[in-house]
Amino acid sequence: MSNISAPPVNWQPDPDFRGTFNIVSTCLTTLLLCLWSAVHVDVPSHSGRCRELWVRVGWISVGLVTPETLLFIAYRQWTIAGEIFTVANPCEASNKPWHRLFLQLKEYLKWGGPQDSGYGEDCSRKHRWTMMHSYYAAMGGFVFDTQTEDFLPASYRNGRAVITPEGIQFLLRNQPDLFPDLSIEEISDRSKANGLLKSVVVVQVTFFLVNCIARKIQRLPVTLLEVTTVAHTLCSLLAYAFWWNKPLSVAHPTFIRGEVAMRTCALMCMASTCRYYFLAGYLMVWRPAELDSVCCHEIKSLNAEKRPASSNRDSNKHWLQIYFTPYYPPNTVRKDGMLPWLDRSIGKRYLGPQPWYREWQNNVHDRESAPGAAPNLTDTDKRRWALASSAPWRLLQDLETTHALVSPNSCLSASLKSRGGNPRKITLNDNDPGPTAAPVLALLFRFPSLTAWYYDFPMPFDQVLWQGAALGVTFRGMVYWGTRGLGLYVTHRTGNYFLRKAAAVIPVCLLMGMLVPSSVILVAESFKQLLYLPGAAYYLPTLSRCWPHF
Repeated sequence: MSNISAPPVNWQPDPDFRGTFNIVSTCLTTLLLCLWSAVHVDVPSHSGRCRELWVRVGWISVGLVTPETLLFIAYRQWTIAGEIFTVANPCEASNKPWHRLFLQLKEYLKWGGPQDSGYGEDCSRKHRWTMMHSYYAAMGGFVFDTQTEDFLPASYRNGRAVITPEGIQFLLRNQPDLFPDLSIEEISDRSKANGLLKSVVVVQVTFFLVNCIARKIQRLPVTLLEVTTVAHTLCSLLAYAFWWNKPLSVAHPTFIRGEVAMRTCALMCMASTCRYYFLAGYLMVWRPAELDSVCCHEIKSLNAEKRPASSNRDSNKHWLQIYFTPYYPPNTVRKDGMLPWLDRSIGKRYLGPQPWYREWQNNVHDRESAPGAAPNLTDTDKRRWALASSAPWRLLQDLETTHALVSPNSCLSASLKSRGGNPRKITLNDNDPGPTAAPVLALLFRFPSLTAWYYDFPMPFDQVLWQGAALGVTFRGMVYWGTRGLGLYVTHRTGNYFLRKAAAVIPVCLLMGMLVPSSVILVAESFKQLLYLPGAAYYLPTLSRCWPHF
């Protein structure tokens, strides 16, 4: 045995080089930490940890393949929460994005300001409606619990109706007393936000970005895998910023119960379209609202003693009650939504059995019933009509059947759709920031892929593949919104049914045809280059050697 006589070493610095495993592990750890902490899913309609985990993993996969889609959804939810905040606090809110950003910063730093303002003009509430309340409402935090009253359609399988952002704004304008008076602490207790995880993510991301910048300063090569990770990291961080006030992983919503709530829910359900989203919200199947297939009548009562205390009528003795009758003949009803054969197959699978008005229209359209045949109303439909008819008439005057006021579930995919869109008649909306924001976000945060245009690749063909894929993922947003805008312009001029459907499907097919192959090529080339790296790629920059990281 050799006699070791060397003195002990008190401090040994880290080596000035790294290995292939260190490159891969650092990139993957940074990417997964960013996505796991950035993804803020909506409140699940079905309880269960496995289902919640499955939904979260699915959106993390979306963030891996198309991070700008996740960023755009976060941006859309930020604008939706700002719209809800504007309706709830008209005196201090503003439609300008910079003002909403200031309000979020003000709430986070807990500056001064009114703490006792209520919703709209009602100042009787104890707790102020904040941006956190708006996010909580936009993510499906408020739900009508109708399990004691069986009046919802078959698509509402769990007896609960989630109030959508459009429904939240409708109730804030007409019946704000239905919302529970929640404090910020009560919403925060439902959230599972972890301050330690946020700190770890910030430290890891800062180290990764500092390391890449230091390598550029010292003229050391940056691998393609690091370039791809930078693009994903920037998208995740900005999405995290948009979702900063959104509660994280809320397991259970806030239920709204009561007789008035059931009447309002029945009327909102009749005025809501039924939708199901595919491909992270780029495609959807839908059915028109039930209220489009019925006639609404007024019944005037002269008995002032039976007048509801909550009604607000201009007349002294007359108050109005709603009475519904089906449209006749049914062939005069708009045949919007899916074609009959699609509704019987795809619609039945994802939207539930056909409602009475779709069967009625399809039977008359297929000439399977007599011209004078009455619709087949079930006991559930009759109970829904009876409850909706007892709702205040002023609610009906503010209803629009172009949106879903209530929905069977809440999902992030619904936020991808453009604001103010009318599924019955596709039109251009000049006030919608989506067509402008989406390609700009894709161009801005996919631009790092173009910085590797003249990198050293194993073969010239690999460089051509990378350049084509980088152009595809960077400019695919402009191609998508350009073709979509052209299709909307054509259908707006012609009004042809098949052109409307083609205008919705062709841009999505073109998008997926550019996105999926381009993303696969970028990932494959990033890992392939690890086998052909120059020696300088394994040296560590001086600035990042002593930075704590994982």
